[in-house]
Amino acid sequence: AAELNQLEQRSQAPLLRAAAWFYLANATSDPQEAGRGFDLCLTLLEQAERLPGLGAEFCFFADRTNLLAMTYFRYALRLIDETGAYDHAEKLATASLRLFEQMGNRDMIAYPLGALGHLALLRGDLTRAHRLLQEAVSIATAVGNRMSLGDWQPKLGIVTFYLGDVTTARQILQDSLRLWLDLKNNVFLARIYGYLAEVACAEGAYEEAARAVGQSLSYQAHLRWLSTEVVDCLWVAVLLATAQQQYTQAAMHFGLAEQVRRRIHYPGNGVMQPAVDAALATVQAALEPAAFAKAFAAGREMALEQAFATILVASSKAAM
Repeated sequence: AAELNQLEQRSQAPLLRAAAWFYLANATSDPQEAGRGFDLCLTLLEQAERLPGLGAEFCFFADRTNLLAMTYFRYALRLIDETGAYDHAEKLATASLRLFEQMGNRDMIAYPLGALGHLALLRGDLTRAHRLLQEAVSIATAVGNRMSLGDWQPKLGIVTFYLGDVTTARQILQDSLRLWLDLKNNVFLARIYGYLAEVACAEGAYEEAARAVGQSLSYQAHLRWLSTEVVDCLWVAVLLATAQQQYTQAAMHFGLAEQVRRRIHYPGNGVMQPAVDAALATVQAALEPAAFAKAFAAGREMALEQAFATILVASSKAAM
């Protein structure tokens, strides 16, 4: 980061300064700093459009169009996960897709396609989500882009589940799990186990769901920033506790999920929301108002490290 800051400060070339801000924005775990970095990158790329290009010796940094397309989709992903600015994210992902298509860059096309599919999932448009994610996974598989496959294959699995094809959904998620257990990527493993927990809980396989929640959060504890999938996994913990009539625990999990949801400005998952709302009504009916408020506040104010450890212990007991 120090070298990139020096490059940004010393270089007179907008394209090199844009590249520096691109990497700085990607490196920070602060959503506001990331947004500022991406905005500065886009401003500098606009300036670079009117200037002579850099020499080929600068490789990736010399390709303004490619850097612009990369910036659009990376910015979109951060907006989706950390700010809830879905309309802005959709515009950026669409612009990225168009640029990659114009360049014929099939290796990268899957990223904005998948981002648009993720947005459709969050908005509850399962048909559109499935179409976009299926295309993203097909392209990533064809070109051998494992990182892109790790991003979008699990999301295709959960969309397939919500469309009613449980067998195919489980197969997709298990295929993805085998790949990333072998490659040991905490981001993708946290995501996959979260989705497996969601599927198991919805099917009434509560011991399996408890194990998967614990595994998801154990991987999440090693990550540098939060995402929408963390909230979804916490909601699965809520649904699991509610189904097992552990209402005080469910209320605490509600508070924790709300803490994280507000922190990343997550509007909520349009597909999960009915089940979450029903669980909330059940828990509030089962507990005295003061008891619910106390447990909810405890979860909302709990440090994440402590909260994850608490849920891991509860998940281990539930899985016994």
